[in-house]
Amino acid sequence: MSQVSDGPLLIAPEVDHEAADGENTLLVQAARRDDGFNGRACISHLPIAPPRWCSMPFEESLTAPQLFLRGQFIPFDQTSRCCCGVTSSMVNPACKVVKLAVVYGLTTRFNVEIELVPCPSCRHARRQLGADLGCFGLFNWNNTMIFSHELLNGFTNSYTASETPFSAFCLTVHRTYMDHDLKNSFCSDETFVRVWFAFTRLQTLDSGMSCPTCGPSPKVVIADGISLGIHHSKMSALVYPPMRVTD
Repeated sequence: MSQVSDGPLLIAPEVDHEAADGENTLLVQAARRDDGFNGRACISHLPIAPPRWCSMPFEESLTAPQLFLRGQFIPFDQTSRCCCGVTSSMVNPACKVVKLAVVYGLTTRFNVEIELVPCPSCRHARRQLGADLGCFGLFNWNNTMIFSHELLNGFTNSYTASETPFSAFCLTVHRTYMDHDLKNSFCSDETFVRVWFAFTRLQTLDSGMSCPTCGPSPKVVIADGISLGIHHSKMSALVYPPMRVTD
């Protein structure tokens, strides 16, 4: 509480520590899954251009992808691979099977049929080779759950503009889904966190942007906090601040 001269008494807003701790726990749980490494990568693997709004004028950015229609069939193609890294050139395409997958968009979800080939290396019922789908503006998480670039970039847009937590964004998407059908559920918060981080690993976010006056390495850099913060009590070998500098 503070007093401003010749003005009303100001009361500092209370911090919702419970909500903040819940968000930290969500990030820690997702980090412990270590997705994208040790044979646990996602199916999509090709580079993904960043949105136009966060790219420099001279950089390649996301263009409107080919329209993906509800009910469309997803064929096995040369971009297909397994999460372990086995590619389409290493398997017999005659062993194709067709399964159902769910596409999660920004406002609703729908089912599609996807053509898969069992992985000869993993020899696991849930390990198959599937298409990358980047050309359709889709991110293939595990051949069962597919997410639109629009949805994933939507979170990036939200948290950079208004510091939106993962849980809050997932809640707004869930509510939007309910407008289409009360049983139209969104994925869990933890799954979305894992998918978003895997998605951003494929985005070419390393920018060559530099100050036109000071160049790429100014003597002084002023940073105003971070959007993806982690409480110091949650630090571990796998969880560290996003501004950490590595060689």
